[in-house]
Amino acid sequence: MDMTTLAMGMMIGSSVAYALDHFLGVSSAVRWQERSEDTVLKLLIICLESTSYMQTLKIKTMKDMGVEENVIKLTKNVDELTFATWKKSMVEAINVAYQGSYTRHHFYDWNGVLDYAEKLWRKNAESKRGRSKEQ
Repeated sequence: MDMTTLAMGMMIGSSVAYALDHFLGVSSAVRWQERSEDTVLKLLIICLESTSYMQTLKIKTMKDMGVEENVIKLTKNVDELTFATWKKSMVEAINVAYQGSYTRHHFYDWNGVLDYAEKLWRKNAESKRGRSKEQ
């Protein structure tokens, strides 16, 4: 083997190693962003459920304390309006935050967020069931 062949082999090998590292690095970054998007959506849904529970508890406590029905209705309406505004702003924030080249989805309303989150939770539950069967 002469030196020219050895040098060419080293250059080609290092080029292939660099290309693989570059492409694998990009693909792992894409997977990381997909997981972070999914985690953010899960956290938003958890916040939604917690807030909804607190609102229900607040209304129940108001009824137990004997607060007038008109005040309870007003409180419910204010809570619903605040909640609707929060949902709309969250959809806009998600779309703005993840409008890069790696994003997989664009939501138009809160129901789209919930539909995607439901599919995500089903997928996660199925994969956990599959792992538990393997063990």
